[in-house]
Amino acid sequence: MEFVIRSSLSDRELAFSKLPGDYFLIKLRGIRLSAIATVYADGSSDYLSRMFQEMGRLEKPWSDARTWRSLEEEFSMAITCDNRGHVCFDVKMRVEQGDLDPESAFVTARLTVDLGTMSSLARDARKFFEQE
Repeated sequence: MEFVIRSSLSDRELAFSKLPGDYFLIKLRGIRLSAIATVYADGSSDYLSRMFQEMGRLEKPWSDARTWRSLEEEFSMAITCDNRGHVCFDVKMRVEQGDLDPESAFVTARLTVDLGTMSSLARDARKFFEQE
C-alpha cells in the first residue's frame, strides 16, 4: 500500500511505502523529476498521521508551516497554505546513490494541492500510517 500526494499543478507526486521495521520508502515522481529515499521513521507514524488529520480538519488557510524531518535528515517536508487555499509541500530529500556514497546529493521540490483535498489526503494518511 502507498500513501500518495498528487500535485494539482503538475505531474509530480510524493509516495510513501512501508518497509520492514520503522522504515519508509519515499518516492518523488514526475516526468522530469525522480528521487527515492529510504527513511527511518523512528516511530513517527503517529505524528505524521496526526499532522495530516489536523490539516484535514482545517477549512481556512493557516499561517505557520507544518513540518516533519526524518531522524537522519534524509527527508524533510514543510507544508504551508497560502491565502488562496494552495497547500504547498516543500520537500527535500537525499538521493540514494548506493552504499557508502561519499558525495551526497539532495533534491528539493514543491507539490501543490488544493485545500479542499486535504480531508481526503487525511483519510488516506490515516489508513496508511495506522496500518499494522
